[in-house]
Amino acid sequence: MPFYFLTYAPADLWWLYHVIAAIFIKFYDIIWGVKFALRNILGAETAVIPNKPDSWLYKVFDNLKSDFEKVYENKELVIFRIKP
Repeated sequence: MPFYFLTYAPADLWWLYHVIAAIFIKFYDIIWGVKFALRNILGAETAVIPNKPDSWLYKVFDNLKSDFEKVYENKELVIFRIKP
């Protein structure tokens, strides 16, 4: 588990991921932009999202198997690795 998420303003990081992902989720034809934004704009290697399988954010990460790999899950959060 990446410890820097626990020590460096985890709420701020989550909201940043949420906002970027939400921008692209609204437009299904550019859904690939989620990986692009996280990898190239934020320089992220992982994404931490709430464990809410009914949310659009969770569905995007879970369904784009070529872009994201689930590496950790508990009842509150899920961590996805962003594939290169």
